[in-house]
Amino acid sequence: MAGLAGVVYAISIRFVSPDSVLGVENTIDVLLMTVIGGVGTLLGPIVGAAVVEVSSHYLMGLSHVHPIFERWVIMFGVVFILIILFFPAGIVGTIKKKFSIKKKKGEGVSS
Repeated sequence: MAGLAGVVYAISIRFVSPDSVLGVENTIDVLLMTVIGGVGTLLGPIVGAAVVEVSSHYLMGLSHVHPIFERWVIMFGVVFILIILFFPAGIVGTIKKKFSIKKKKGEGVSS
């Protein structure tokens, strides 16, 4: 899976160098995607990547509305802190926990 992701990344940027792959910005993006989506699940980083990409493009698009959105990275930090506070297991991990608790409650009532 990681090899396929590397190939897709190389095709999308059309040039690969150590600076483009191992830069701080890319490392932080991947970390955000993994933590926001949920560590320990296969679907978590995919959901996290969708959330990070969609929200970054949306916040960049709002820069003409108000000057504060020109600093969308700061807004990203706030979103990251809120997700860590309210979804400590990530989005997918929290949803899995809620469904497993509901299943256990449902099994306990029918017994």
